[in-house]
Amino acid sequence: MKVEYNHKEEIPIKDGKLTFFIPDFELEITVPILHSKLAPRIDGMKQEKMDYRSSEYSQWHRTLNNCYTVDIDFVEWRNPDGIVALIDVTGNMKDEDHMLKCHSAIWKRTELQRKILMKLGQAIFVPAYFVMHTKDLSCFHVFHLPNIEKFKSMNQTEYEFFLRSL
Repeated sequence: MKVEYNHKEEIPIKDGKLTFFIPDFELEITVPILHSKLAPRIDGMKQEKMDYRSSEYSQWHRTLNNCYTVDIDFVEWRNPDGIVALIDVTGNMKDEDHMLKCHSAIWKRTELQRKILMKLGQAIFVPAYFVMHTKDLSCFHVFHLPNIEKFKSMNQTEYEFFLRSL
């Protein structure tokens, strides 16, 4: 497979956008890089606003026959390595027992999402993970895709260590 991206090299940013092309999948990924002097930052990182996300696009897109879309929750980036992992996250479970009971239902509703995440990870030579967590972030189940049978249960400190070790 030919891939015009090496995650060890810096991706050029042009016109405020980061773009790379994966020829074998005829896939071009472009991500806008937003900078604002007014946006709140912690350690130089702009903070995400979680209070409102428009769903008009998602609702409209669902009406298109044979056109599927999924969002990628997190692209883990490290300087100078670039992208080190792709992570899809789902939460709001009340405790670990609730999370265990939800595994099969979550696998059913995220099948396409996980497939796309794995293909993208393979194309750019980085691991793909699916993470479930409790609402209070006290417990995380980390699945290294494509394996959905085995997972590592982590507390918040262990999960932070896992992220830092990527």
